[in-house]
Amino acid sequence: MDEENETKSITIELKVYMHCDACERKVRRTINKVEGVETVEVDREEKRVTVTGDFEPEKVVKKIKKKTGKKAEILIPEEDTLMQMCPMSFGAIGGQKAGISITLMTKMHRRAW
Repeated sequence: MDEENETKSITIELKVYMHCDACERKVRRTINKVEGVETVEVDREEKRVTVTGDFEPEKVVKKIKKKTGKKAEILIPEEDTLMQMCPMSFGAIGGQKAGISITLMTKMHRRAW
């Protein structure tokens, strides 16, 4: 029963264009109204917003777009941050960093020479 009451707090970083105090205030208020959001930190110079809480990141992005008309992007954490969060998923064994390999498969309508 305790598992149902526990909340899984996440932190995401968003990129949102804000050029003045009014923009910052509007973005902050909009995000604070999303269910599950605990804290909102805004860095207007870097155009970054850090949101912490138990919420769905997609809902935050959609709400910003709908209420403020601003485009919001979820920023992907850097590799060092990912290594700290889950070192085994990146093959870090014995303190050594392993490379990440991505394979893209695509259909091409013409033969590639």
